[in-house]
Amino acid sequence: MDIVATNCRGKLDVNQIDASPVAHLESGTAFAARTRGPLGKKTLRHACDGQPCEAPATGSANAAGPADPLIELAGTRCELTIDVAAQR
Repeated sequence: MDIVATNCRGKLDVNQIDASPVAHLESGTAFAARTRGPLGKKTLRHACDGQPCEAPATGSANAAGPADPLIELAGTRCELTIDVAAQR
């Protein structure tokens, strides 16, 4: 599943089972990302223009303000890639 989030505010819940969704954000978007729930393995990965990279400075749990999106991954055996790109 591809999720394209432009001008996203508030919370984005991704609840998947045995899936590998990708959330696409514009470069410079401040956000927080975390996993939620006790069951199963959940993995957060980061990409820059489709290539694996370290979490951007704006992508930590403390970087986002109250109006910035919180991306929360729930479910079991799932892996969410947050892809930050210049244009989508």
